[in-house]
Amino acid sequence: MSEAQRFIRKLAALPEPPMRVALWREAFAGLLPETLFEIVAGLLDAIAKAREPAAEVVYFALIEHLEATRGQPDPGRRGLYEAAHGAGNLEVMRLLLSRPSAKVVENEPPAPILKFDREVTLGERRSLARSLDRNVLDRLLADADVGVLRNLLANPRLIEADVLRIASRRPTTAAALTLLFRHPKWGRRRAVQKALAFNPYTPSDIAVALVSLLEPADWRSLSTDGLVHASVRERSRVLLDQRRRQTAPQVIEIADDP
Repeated sequence: MSEAQRFIRKLAALPEPPMRVALWREAFAGLLPETLFEIVAGLLDAIAKAREPAAEVVYFALIEHLEATRGQPDPGRRGLYEAAHGAGNLEVMRLLLSRPSAKVVENEPPAPILKFDREVTLGERRSLARSLDRNVLDRLLADADVGVLRNLLANPRLIEADVLRIASRRPTTAAALTLLFRHPKWGRRRAVQKALAFNPYTPSDIAVALVSLLEPADWRSLSTDGLVHASVRERSRVLLDQRRRQTAPQVIEIADDP
């Protein structure tokens, strides 16, 4: 059993997502760069070849760790990049690169209209996001404030269709979509991950990482989508090419009798 396989089994056996992220944090801090590279490269290979639930759980925890440490001094991250560079592994290198969103809003979108007789304050909007009033919640789904969205995502009346409206909204802020990605419940829904990957306002680091969790039909769509970041299109093409090579029929040459 390889180092990557052992690590995947160990991490997948943990019962809670924060525990898996913590184990990745320990790995980045304590493992040799070459060992960490073997694990991450092996995990990416496992994701590309077979959609095993255990590997996907481990991979998502890796994405969460990388997003949480993005832009921070991290010797483990730097060592992993250097090991990947030395091995010529572009996939691991791309996973570690920082890129802007394909689209960025210059100004935060205006707050939704909740009352017609006066403007509702930010504090009121955040409080109303805990409401059980369906009409109020429907309007607040268009609110880009992180505090409002945090309360909305915790609201028991929210359903997946509501969250998909948030994930698909354009224009919106990178902060709002990052909050959704990090949510322990909604960020793990495959439909939400797909919506985030297709949204050009999603930070490209997150979108690129999420592409690996999608289906080949999504890769084909993303590979030619002119709205998403070029790195998202590139990652989709790489995965499509890998899938074609895996599924291509084997040609067996039969030599002539001597």
